[in-house]
Amino acid sequence: MQPTKVQPTKVQPTKVQPTKARRILLLGARAPVTLALARNFARAGHTVFVADSFRPHVCERSSAVSGVFDLPFPRFKPQKFFARLEQIVLLEQIDWVIPTCEEVLYVAQGAQNLPLKAHFFVDTLKVLERLHHKGKFIKLCQEIGLSAPESHTLENRAQLDGLVERFDALADQNPTP
Repeated sequence: MQPTKVQPTKVQPTKVQPTKARRILLLGARAPVTLALARNFARAGHTVFVADSFRPHVCERSSAVSGVFDLPFPRFKPQKFFARLEQIVLLEQIDWVIPTCEEVLYVAQGAQNLPLKAHFFVDTLKVLERLHHKGKFIKLCQEIGLSAPESHTLENRAQLDGLVERFDALADQNPTP
């Protein structure tokens, strides 16, 4: 039986017209996913800005981005981070702030204290911590019936030594050729 030959079709991207164009600030401009979001939002008719504590980053030369801003590192200078974030939101009249990297954890801690009308796309720190912590995330997957790789949260040297012994014993039982 001969396989059926399928002709590939070219899909032309369509420009979606939003009911209201938004001014969007994406945090974490160093991440490729942020560039993808910037392109998609721009294609949908929104005005996109990006900000990050790192330079250079993948978004800074994109035609999808209308403005690029530097931020202080939130881990080391949280007050300056939030002051700069507030300044950018006010200056550019931002409607939505969407953090894409670790900044989400800092924004979750402090965004509610900013006197801004912008909507911050973050959940509570409790929810984010459960999703960000690798061990807790694996446990959550298992609780809701998703398959997940075996994972171990190690809190001391004795636990590490025990796990190494276990893996050594497994390796001895199943030697590779």
